[in-house]
Formats: sequence, C-alpha cells, structure tokens
Amino acid sequence: MRTMSDPSFRGRRMALCVTLLATGVLVAACTPPASGPGTPNTEPIAAFTVEPASGNAPLPVVFDASASSDPDGAITDYYWQFDLNGTDGYASGTGRITSHTYLKTGTYTVSLNVVDNRGAVTTAPRQTIEVNGDDDNDGAFADVDCDDGNPAIHPGADDAVGDDIDQNCDGYDGVVEDSVFVRSADGQDSESCGTPTQPCASIGHAQDRAVDEMRSMLLIAGGDYAGFELQEGLTLIGGFGQNWRHTVPIEGRSDVVVGVSPLPGFDTPIAVAASGITQPTTLRDLTLQGATAATNTESVTMAVADSDDDLELVNLRIIGGTGGAGEPGSPGVDVQPTRAIAGGDGQNSRTLGLDCDDSTRQSGGAGGGTDGSGGVVERAGGSGGDSGTADTSCSDYEYASTAGRNGIAGSPAEFLSPPAGGPGGSGGQSTTFLCGDGEPGTNGVNGARGEGGIGGATNLAATAEPGGDGGPGKPASGGGGGGGGSGCNTAPDSIGGGGGGGGQGGLPSTVGGSGGAGGGRSVALLLINSTPTVVDVEVQLGRGGDGGAGGTGGFGQIGGLGGAGGLADCSTPDPCTPGNEAPRGGKGGQGGSGGSSGNGGGGAGGAAIGVGLIGASETYGFIEFTGGIGGEGGPAGSLVFAGGTPGADGSVLHKVVLPD
Repeated sequence: MRTMSDPSFRGRRMALCVTLLATGVLVAACTPPASGPGTPNTEPIAAFTVEPASGNAPLPVVFDASASSDPDGAITDYYWQFDLNGTDGYASGTGRITSHTYLKTGTYTVSLNVVDNRGAVTTAPRQTIEVNGDDDNDGAFADVDCDDGNPAIHPGADDAVGDDIDQNCDGYDGVVEDSVFVRSADGQDSESCGTPTQPCASIGHAQDRAVDEMRSMLLIAGGDYAGFELQEGLTLIGGFGQNWRHTVPIEGRSDVVVGVSPLPGFDTPIAVAASGITQPTTLRDLTLQGATAATNTESVTMAVADSDDDLELVNLRIIGGTGGAGEPGSPGVDVQPTRAIAGGDGQNSRTLGLDCDDSTRQSGGAGGGTDGSGGVVERAGGSGGDSGTADTSCSDYEYASTAGRNGIAGSPAEFLSPPAGGPGGSGGQSTTFLCGDGEPGTNGVNGARGEGGIGGATNLAATAEPGGDGGPGKPASGGGGGGGGSGCNTAPDSIGGGGGGGGQGGLPSTVGGSGGAGGGRSVALLLINSTPTVVDVEVQLGRGGDGGAGGTGGFGQIGGLGGAGGLADCSTPDPCTPGNEAPRGGKGGQGGSGGSSGNGGGGAGGAAIGVGLIGASETYGFIEFTGGIGGEGGPAGSLVFAGGTPGADGSVLHKVVLPD
C-alpha cells in the first residue's frame, strides 16, 4: 500500500492539482504534507506587478510575478487567470512573466497562483485593469468621452447651447472657453468674472468681459437684470436655471427679466437698445419689461436703430410700459379782483327861496372811467344827467321849472350787433306844481365768455395732439348815467339833484386756459431704419399715457358800481319835509362785468403700439401681439367757465409707421 510520501503518489497528486488550477478551482488537497517527520513546508509568497494598469483599447498588459518567492525552496509553477469582464469568460496563462491584450472597454481583474517545489500553492491578491474603449468610433476613448455610445458627443464636438447636452464633454452645455456666465443672484462684476463658479452679476458687464476675452456667448441664469445696450457679434441666451441647465432638471429660477435703465441717447429709460448691428448677433430667451414713463414722455421697451437682419430676436417676450401722462394746461389769467371804476355821484338838490333862477343846475356824476366830458371812452360809464332849473319865466304869476336832463348811455360793447351800452336814465319831469325824480340808468352789458378750446385728436401717425387753448373773453359795456331830477317851483323854489354816473365796464380775461398736452405713446419695440429677424417673439402691448386736462378759463373784472343820484339837500334853513322834498337824481347803472376766458381743451390719450416703424424699417418673421390699452383723453377745464371739449382716447396699434 502506497503512502502519501510515495513519490509516485506525489506525482499523481501534483498532476491533479495542476488540472484544478487550470480550471480555476483551488482546494486544500493541493497543499502537500511535510516531506518528512519534523520538517514542515513553508508556503510560497505570491506577488506580481501589472504594466500598464489602465489605458485605451487595444491594451497589451505585461504581468510579472518576479516578486514572488519561496522561503524554503523554489517556485516551480505560475498560473495566471484573466477575467474578461464577465462577458467572454476567462483567459489563462503560465510563466513568471506573461502578457494579455484587452480589446474592449471595461474593468478587469487578474489573479496569480504560485506552486513551490514541494507542491504548496499560494494565491496573490487580485489586481484591476481599467480599459478605455471607443465604442462609438468617434476617435475619443471612454476616459474622456462623456457618452461613448454617441459618436456626436466627444471632446471637441460642436456644442450648441440650449439643448442641455454636453456634446463637447466640458461639463456644461455650450463651449465653456467661449462663454461668459451671468447670474444676478450671487454674481459679482469684476475683471475676472464670467466662469460657472464665478459668474458676473450684470449683462452689461458680462458683455464687456466677453469682448475683452474674445468670447461670443453669454449664458444668463434666471433673475432680474438692469437694461443694457446690446453689443455686436455676441449671442445672449437666457432661461438657464441656477445650475446652468436650460431644461429639466432645472434648479431655482430660470426666467430672465430685463427692466429699464437710463441709456445714452434716449430721453426715457429703456430695457434693451441695439444700434448699428450688421454682424450676426442674437438675443434669445429673455423677457423685456417696460415701465411707466415720465410726464410728456413716451415709454419704449426695446429700441433698434440702423441694424439689419443679422440681428436675431428669438423667443423674446417684449412687454410695453405705460406712456407718460400729458401735462395739464395752465389756467387762464384772472383780471385784477377789484371792481372797475365806479360812476360819480350826482350833486344833491338845492332849495333856493328865490323869485327866479333859470340857469342854475345840479351836475350829474361823471361816468366811471371818463372825465365827464361826454366823450366816448371804451368801457366808460355814461355821465349822469344834470338837474332841471327852478324857474325860467321870472314872472310873479308864471312858474315854469324845467325837467331834468337824461343820463348818457354807457360806452357800447363792441361784440354786440349793433353795439350798445347801458342806456341812460330819463330826467325827472316837471309841471307847474309838481316835481319829478330822475330815472336810474341801466346796467351795462356783461362781456361774453371766450370760446373753449377743442380737445386734442389722435392722428394717423399715432401722435396724441394737445388740446386747443381757450379764447379770450369779450369786454363789457359801461352802465348808463342816471337822469337828473327836475326843477321845482313849489315854495321854496328848488333845483333837483343830478343823476349818478354809470359804472365802468369790467376788463375781460384775455388769456384763456391752455390745452392739455397729449399723452405719451407706449411702444414695445421701436425700429429706426432697422430690419431685424424675429423668431417666436411675443409683443404684449402696454398702455398709452392719459391726456392732460385743459386749463380752466380766467375770470373777467366785475363792472364798476353806478354813482348815487343827488339827494334832497336838507342842510338849508328851509327844512325838507315829506311831500316837500326837492327832486332826486336817478342812480347810475352798474357797468357790465368783463367776459371770462374759455377753458382749454383736453389733450388726446397716447397710443399703445406693438411695433413702431421709423424710416426704412420692417420685421422679418412672426410676431404674436397681445393686450394694449389706449390712454384716456384729458378733460376740458372747469365747468364754471366756457366751453372746451375733452381729448380723444388713444389708439391701439399692432404695427404703425411713426414720423421721424
């Protein structure tokens, strides 16, 4: 019976062990017993190196087990096993140094078993081989190709912005080296801003950085931004999330809203201005928000001047603002608040106690605004009539007193047809034993009000016209003088009082209320000698400015009061007793009040315009128009004054040619 120490048994055992190792199975039976009593076998040490451990396919790799050793003998056999990534099984090799070529992308493991001269077997720790392939045959291996299954994706590929595909494998949509990143939430404008981790804060500064660094793209994350002037040759794209993604999954705000700011060359703040664009330039995925303009100023959201179809406006939302309100008209000029000149009082009557007086009369008062000479003076009141004489026959038995003289009519109001002033009062009549008082003069005619201004209209050029000015008031006529009292021959003989002078007519207000200014236009997109290309642009019309109110008219002057007629003189020794008074003069008429000036008309409301075209301008492409409210026409001046009409309401126009 053979024992395990029999050489022939050991030979058969070693052959079995080699067979097991070749099939990848290692069992404890492969460890031989000690060669003899008291002499145990020390297992060999298994170690190896791999060169290279990684690389691009096809990758030849050399495996070297020279680092393996046997402390008490020698290593006689080396058995290698190469894992083929679980798809193609295993490969094996022998020898202290061997090699294997990997043809496909993958992560592979390699193992080594060494056997010493006494049959002991040791397994070395496994090592890993990384193989980079080019499965899509685009010339880029998997270690740098971020999608080795798509030949359109590899380093150096064209990377169009906005599809959220990193075609060039630089970690971002678009070419990082050709882009400036903008994020208002945490960006800072500096001389080095513009990277994904250090974005700029404003679009204007980011454009300067792009020009300085010779870059052409601005990638703008969602947020609120100030208005800016577009620079030629750049492509500005908004709509990115805070993680620089343009579609799902977007993190944080992605809508980009550009408000208005003061920009050079414009008298109103504006969101985006583009001038002289004749090279490919694109503005994309932004909302431009208009604002309310100042008084008498139009609102413009975006303005393009002297640019051709190389300027592309893509997927923009342009929102019109509100035109500035028209300034109200100034009020008419009021005449001085004091009355016109009053008529003079007539002289009081006199008691004479004489046998005869055929010449003495009591004078009527001078008309207001005249020296009493009787000449016609503009707006002057008429002079009062003189009184009658006491006795004209100078006979002991005949008594013939005279009637008072009539008052003079006031200066006529020329606007009347025929012109007329306040008539004078009739003088008092006299008979042998009866005396008569003078009649009062008639009031002057008030001046006519001025005509109201016509409200402003909107014309074909969408310009809101101002309201018309109110017209001047008309002058008033003077009041008529009162008639003089008659003479009286009752005892004692007396002379009647003179008539009072008529009051002067008031001055008219010559400056009426001015018309209100027209409301400012609201223009969402203003083109001046420009023909941009538009793609999927929405224009939301704003609101025209309200027209200004017309100014109120001015007040004319109040007419002068009529003078008092002469009263009975009771200061003489002969008392004035009831029924025995001397005749009185008539009161002068009051002058008419000057005419007030007219109200100004209201200004027209401003138009709401989607696209305003000046010069050789047109848009190439499709625009969707929504919204729009015309400004309200301004009202006329106060109803206290004459006339005036409100302005017309503003128009709503999608596209209109405007004057230069």
